[in-house]
Amino acid sequence: MNFRITGLSPDIFTDFFGQLGDELKKLNIIRYTADAENAFPCRIRLQDAAIGDSLLLVNYEHQPAQNAY
Repeated sequence: MNFRITGLSPDIFTDFFGQLGDELKKLNIIRYTADAENAFPCRIRLQDAAIGDSLLLVNYEHQPAQNAY
């Protein structure tokens, strides 16, 4: 079986990047600054965020369809 693991497309999240805390809060998104090494995996770059990186903590639904997969 051949498969490739890839990061999520940043295009999905670009609308959120410039928004402020109150706007994000309405969408149930939290802006957070990484404060520890190897503690915040980035699902776009597929590597851990560095201390000081600004992060968006957001729920990502990978399969919104109503099916078994």
